[in-house]
Amino acid sequence: MLNSGLPDQNHMEQVRQKYAPDVPSSSFAQMGYLAGRIATDALLSINGQITTKSVNKAFRSVTNFASDMLCKPWYYSSTVGANVSNNTGRTVAPYNGTFVQVQPCFEIAARSNSRKGTGTRVKHRRQQGVIPDLACPEAAARYSGKFGRGWNEGELSR
Repeated sequence: MLNSGLPDQNHMEQVRQKYAPDVPSSSFAQMGYLAGRIATDALLSINGQITTKSVNKAFRSVTNFASDMLCKPWYYSSTVGANVSNNTGRTVAPYNGTFVQVQPCFEIAARSNSRKGTGTRVKHRRQQGVIPDLACPEAAARYSGKFGRGWNEGELSR
């Protein structure tokens, strides 16, 4: 959420205003900010010489990286198979020119890295309501009863 008022979001906005005031705030800016914070923390954790080996070790050692932009702490994992390091998310929708959180943080199911059956699994999870697709008209109609007259009208009720 770009207007949460929480410390990390506010810091990201201060940095953006100082170094890139012509670049609008966005979820991509948040990803870049978080990647930069994670990289900085990892690099500052190196004791001794900075080498390819020490940098790789530092990045692989990232655990419990906390930010108020994330639902829960992030960790690095090189696990092959079913793993998603950032395994929680928020559902947001537009409201009065900004985005508001319309559902609490939720778990993102880990799945195999294989692409076989991906579309069917996502479609099935959307049909179950686990992955809301607020951009599609059918989902908007389904969710409008929960959140007000309709997300696309900018009138979400709480």
